[in-house]
Amino acid sequence: MRFNLIPKIIFLLLLLLIQPLGYAQDKKKENKKKAAKVGEQIFSGQLKNQDNSPLAGVTVEVQERDRVTTTGEDGKFSIKAEPNDVLIFKKDGYLTEQLVLDATADLNVVLEKAKIDAGEEDDVEIPFGTRKKRQITAAITSIKAEGLPQLPVADVKNVFSGRVSGLYLNQTGTQPGNDGTGFQVRGRSSYNGAGTNTNARALVDGVQREFNDMDQNEIESITVLKDAASLAWYGLRGGNGVVLITTRRGNPTRNSIRFDVQGGVQTPQHIIKPLNSYQFATLYNEALINDGAAPIYDQTDLDAYQNGTDPYRYPNNNYIADYLKKASPVQRYVLSADGGNSNVRYFALLSYYNQGGLFKGTKSDDYDSNIGFKKFNFRGNIDFTVNKNLTITLNAGGRAENRLYPGGNGTENTGANSLLNLLYNTPPNAFPILNEDGSYGGTSQFQTNPLGQIRDRGYLSAIDRVLLASINVKQKLDFWAKGLSANLLFSYDANGTYSSGLNRDYQVYDFTRTTPAVFRNETPLGYRTAQFTNNNRRNEIWAGLDYDRSFGLHTVNASFRGQRFVNASPERLDLRGQGLAARLDYSFKQTYYLSLVAGYSGSENYPRGKRYGFFPAVSAGWVVSEERFLALNPVLSYLKLRASHGSSGNDQIGGNRFPFETFYARNPTGGGYVFGTGFSASNSANESSLGNPDITWETITTTNVGADIRFFNNALSLSTDLYKNRRSNILTVSAIPSILGQNFLVNGGIVDSKGIETALNYDKQMGPFTLSFNGNILLSTDKVIAQNGQTGLPEYQQSIGKVAGGYAVYLSDGFFQNQEQINNSPVQTLAGKEVPGDIKYKDVGGPDGQPDGFIDALDWVRINKRAEPNTYYGFGTTIRFKLIDLSAQFMGVAGRTIITQGLINTGPFALNQESLQRWTPETAATAKYPRLGISDRGNNTAPSDFWLQNADYLKLKFLEVGLNLPQSLATKYRMQSARLYVNAFNPLTFTRLNLDVDPEVPNAGRADDYPYLKTWTIGLSAKF
Repeated sequence: MRFNLIPKIIFLLLLLLIQPLGYAQDKKKENKKKAAKVGEQIFSGQLKNQDNSPLAGVTVEVQERDRVTTTGEDGKFSIKAEPNDVLIFKKDGYLTEQLVLDATADLNVVLEKAKIDAGEEDDVEIPFGTRKKRQITAAITSIKAEGLPQLPVADVKNVFSGRVSGLYLNQTGTQPGNDGTGFQVRGRSSYNGAGTNTNARALVDGVQREFNDMDQNEIESITVLKDAASLAWYGLRGGNGVVLITTRRGNPTRNSIRFDVQGGVQTPQHIIKPLNSYQFATLYNEALINDGAAPIYDQTDLDAYQNGTDPYRYPNNNYIADYLKKASPVQRYVLSADGGNSNVRYFALLSYYNQGGLFKGTKSDDYDSNIGFKKFNFRGNIDFTVNKNLTITLNAGGRAENRLYPGGNGTENTGANSLLNLLYNTPPNAFPILNEDGSYGGTSQFQTNPLGQIRDRGYLSAIDRVLLASINVKQKLDFWAKGLSANLLFSYDANGTYSSGLNRDYQVYDFTRTTPAVFRNETPLGYRTAQFTNNNRRNEIWAGLDYDRSFGLHTVNASFRGQRFVNASPERLDLRGQGLAARLDYSFKQTYYLSLVAGYSGSENYPRGKRYGFFPAVSAGWVVSEERFLALNPVLSYLKLRASHGSSGNDQIGGNRFPFETFYARNPTGGGYVFGTGFSASNSANESSLGNPDITWETITTTNVGADIRFFNNALSLSTDLYKNRRSNILTVSAIPSILGQNFLVNGGIVDSKGIETALNYDKQMGPFTLSFNGNILLSTDKVIAQNGQTGLPEYQQSIGKVAGGYAVYLSDGFFQNQEQINNSPVQTLAGKEVPGDIKYKDVGGPDGQPDGFIDALDWVRINKRAEPNTYYGFGTTIRFKLIDLSAQFMGVAGRTIITQGLINTGPFALNQESLQRWTPETAATAKYPRLGISDRGNNTAPSDFWLQNADYLKLKFLEVGLNLPQSLATKYRMQSARLYVNAFNPLTFTRLNLDVDPEVPNAGRADDYPYLKTWTIGLSAKF
């Protein structure tokens, strides 16, 4: 694809955006001219409810004139307008009314009270449609983005952490520009690896797109679809759950401009604690002695490290303190505008996000090699009402992202990872950073100098450009059938990466030798090879009919769509898929609801004749509180019962593309077969993978029953669901003889899962004090019913009957304290030797299933513990008192277990501060970890329950305190509102984990991973 077209496309979209802005302004000028001719006047009136009581707090707006007032306690209002203007009356819990002004100066309006969950604020997005909460019979949760704290995070998914029931959001990284967040719906229900096989599918404005790099202010709401009745529409692409992201649109009654600015710092946490040179040398000697080797540091060396008398011959480096900052800056700026009139509505946004890096000393005269992430976001959404029958919606989103990395060899982020690896894992005594003459220090073993990497290896820049555009056309066909409409959605998405940078290299010198030595080749500053990569285009089209009609007490809503998409990239064959979807909803008296939905979709990834699947579902709802026996209940305000059953599919089953085909690969020269009497191999080909002509998608069958309840005049709301899933046809390696030399994939697995999900909300206003509380929890269990390849395994090693993805570990039994214990215990074959201080294992079984006196591959067991939690929950509150507000949101998980072996045995030669708690004869009774060793450590690093730790946690995800500008001052300075606030992201964590790591992102700050970050900011939000 030619990416130089993108600026032109964006320019055209901007012109399209500016045109309606101008039209809206012209319309305003025209209205003003008319007002001058006709004459504005004061219109007064009173708002009442159906009981003829005055209504206070009703918002009264003059459409297209930016004039707003509110009724007082007596329900009365006065507002300046002109004849033929339209007044709009809004109040939560009541149906919005519109009134065209005539010559009458006094207006009396009665607002009809909306049925519970059927008001103006109760819209819920569903696939290609909108319903009131009252009409929803499926397991769907929706949350508005308005009112959530403004968080300066690169991944916008973090904003919703802990807020949406059934949605598990977990951070998977913290590096600027790569701080990914995974999301699962209702937990794990497959034994295949977590990631793309288990993550939910995200759709932005109806089109499959990632939304992590969107700005928070682009989003109007997110809706999570969780059962078959909501997912069957997407056929074989909905089985893992779907998250619908709806972007913001313009307000037809008033125009506004909003500006948000934030600045703050991010502070690193949980970084590996290094040893000083004396500690390192002492422990390294001990490890060598344990291995049966001689120590390499004598007492003179140890004394010199401890005394620091010769920093060039006996250096004592702390790379983390020297080259990582205590804090890095973060900034976010957002400018947005929305408004319009009855014919044209617009929303536009520009944002800038800048996240600095933690590396020190990166600036030079030539470049700055610090890691960093800069992002520009653009969005323009326009709605045209062409005439009473035709509506056109244009959506355009764009991003330009620049990821910066320290120089190094390899791909873009190798520079950052290799530098972190260097800081974490280089011995503190390896070399002096700078020699006496100012040159870089190094040795033949350690030729990479941290300061040299930062100053003299250049930098890498990866610029991603993304364009997301779509058009949606709706044509009413009332002349054929009242309520019938034709709909078309077409999307054009494109992205690409431009990589560039500067490069140079340096030399290191070792002056500790008799003859000084130099290593590496110094090279001057030059350009890195620039290249375009990751070029991708995705088009999607949905076309069909909708029918929405009420017949007295009966309401029918029907939808039908055909869909097709193509995903093209120069490096591969196009990805394609298509399908049909249909939905029929019926309601009677807004009390009884029935819904039928089905998806028929296919994928090219399956063999001809077996590419399409049919996925039906049915759901029903009953608003019990409308029945006479529950009418006028003083406690129970609302009760709706729901139930659904059906199926959906998942085509993200892993494995290679076109798994139904057998592929052949040509062997390189000399790598083929030998024929005849010669001894040289000839060129040939062999099977690289075996195809399965019967391979298919996963099918998820779901039953869900739920209830939505409101108490105490709707102040307290409760929603709860019980569900049961069966995921079948899970992809598994076939149990064919290994002599074939190939794996054969089959649909040989079944996992059952079930759980309960509950959400609670409480809202109460008492004079100037307002309290809101939210809480949600999911408790789930799952069990493997079938998995291919279990035949021949002893029962304790089988996954059947265990949780999906449970750990396979040896069972530990403390440490060997002496040689006598070793002699009297089963022979452990996991390493070449057994010595005191090694982990002792239990003899579980042998060839006949009984203990055989050996610890080998027949002694590991499958257990019901894994990294994915079986319970996750969130709760939070918002408190407002006059001009001050406070918001806090917590998120936690239970049932999470992590393997700590790689976290503890890290650092140079697996030595760090944790090593001080190793086993020695003197610490045998109190040691936390096995003896030290440099080589032959297989016994103590084998996967075992010794290294498992409970990683349940509760996190304060964000905390925000705000101060609102008094309305009188805001009006004085021509603002609608203004607010100053301070907030924190991830400020507190509570966990039982007995290790200084973050329980959610345990690898952060170790191996080569970026440190875990806490974010602290101050911000200002103003609306004009």
